[in-house]
This record gives sequence, C-alpha cells and structure tokens, in this order.
Amino acid sequence: MVGIGAETELICFGQIQGPAGGFAPILPQFDRITIPVVRGLNCGAGKMYDPNLADFYRRVAQYETSQARGFGHEAPGTLGRSVTHGLRKARRRPKVMPLIFVTVAAIGLKAVMLHHVGDAVYQDRVARLQAGQGFDRLGGWFMQVDPVTAYLADQLATINPG
Repeated sequence: MVGIGAETELICFGQIQGPAGGFAPILPQFDRITIPVVRGLNCGAGKMYDPNLADFYRRVAQYETSQARGFGHEAPGTLGRSVTHGLRKARRRPKVMPLIFVTVAAIGLKAVMLHHVGDAVYQDRVARLQAGQGFDRLGGWFMQVDPVTAYLADQLATINPG
C-alpha cells in the first residue's frame, strides 16, 4: 500500500478538479468521500484537466437537479412534465375579461328588450321597479335606459324594423 506523500493527490468522488486546482462539486451525495491516488499510475504521465468531462458532469448534475425538482426528461420538440407542472408560478392577476363580458351582455340584453317592447312600455316597467322595495329598486336603477343602450336599440331598429 502506498502512503500519501508528495507524489499522491486526493480525488474526490463527485467532484472535478478545475483548471485553477480547486475542486468543483458535481454530485452532492458524494462530496465527502475522498481516496488517495498515486500520480502516474492511473493516467501514465499524471492527471490532466478535461473540459469535455467537466461539461459532461455539469450536465449530469443539472439533469439530476431537474429530476429532483420533479421534471422529467425534457427533449427538444417534446412535451415533458414542465408543460403540465409549469416552470414557474404565474402571478395572480385580477381577471377583468369575465366582468367585461357580463357588462357587454347585460347592455346588449337591455337594448334588445328596449327594442322589442318599445320605449314607453320599457320606461313604465322601469318606473314600477324603481317604486318597489329592496332589490326591485336596484333592478330599476340597473335597467334604466343609458346612452349606450339607447344607441344599440336604435341600431337594432334599423336592422330589424319589426
């Protein structure tokens, strides 16, 4: 057995010796295991830094961390687990499109009713709602004729004079 001396070096499993001489951690589960290796026995003239091997171990570590986070194998052009799980959480934004849709639908419904029953009958029904109690007043306020409703009812009258 060869003792550790000037002609030996320590190789750490899961780490690659960088060009500056320090060790770069690659696989964190093996970062504390070290073994002595006599120089010249495993490579002939000594160990050299291989950038391709360093890049390989960097990519392996990147793959293992993505696996640990719950992602699958992500090949270009395929649908992986990141599509269903999402790469990052979306910000919570208030959704205004449903409110806009409901408003446009309500104004359109008012315009169709105003066109169908006529202006005098519609105003009479709105006045009866406003004279009521509770939610009838709210309905009367909501159903009163506004400029957009009157314009849309006039446009409906030109399209469908019935």
